[in-house]
Amino acid sequence: MSHSNPCLPGQEDVVCGDDAKEIFQLFMKSSARLHVHGHMHTPEVVSVIEEAKIVVNADCRVVVLLRDASVADAAIEAQVKEKNTPGQSRCHGLRRY
Repeated sequence: MSHSNPCLPGQEDVVCGDDAKEIFQLFMKSSARLHVHGHMHTPEVVSVIEEAKIVVNADCRVVVLLRDASVADAAIEAQVKEKNTPGQSRCHGLRRY
């Protein structure tokens, strides 16, 4: 976990500086499989880099990683049902990436 963004491939024009490149290189060389950062909002929320390396941009976002895609599908389906039920509270913004 870091405050500063790593510079992912293709983000060179958006995420600048040597620190960002070094953060990415260190993550890729490490045994860590998940890197969460939150300094700067980038279009990519969850990026899968190579096999089993995941980078999450949590800037102004709540990100929930679910092991089973069917769980995510069920959560989205429940949200849609709730949204279509009059008199119920509404939860917005649940998306599957």
